[in-house]
Amino acid sequence: MKSIISKYALEQKIGGAPSGHFYLSKDGMRSISKEVVATHLGFKGKKGEKYLNEKFPTLWAQADVNKDGFLAAMQGPPFLRTLLDSVELSNKLQIQLGQEN
Repeated sequence: MKSIISKYALEQKIGGAPSGHFYLSKDGMRSISKEVVATHLGFKGKKGEKYLNEKFPTLWAQADVNKDGFLAAMQGPPFLRTLLDSVELSNKLQIQLGQEN
């Protein structure tokens, strides 16, 4: 959460003053997703972009149900877990079964 808030989230202002409420825009969530896919899955460059192009739009549509164009920052970690889960699960099963990716 610290990284999400310090690097990617936008803080809501009320009357020009910080409110303590943080949000992620679609672009911010995509940036975090790119970083996480690269570090956790090792998908960098074209492979990372391909993965995000396949997964991100559907996940974003599911998360941004009101079509506001942003999510509360606390929704970032569950979004990222969903983005990674199917591949991490598949990789772990392949390793247990002695198969390669």
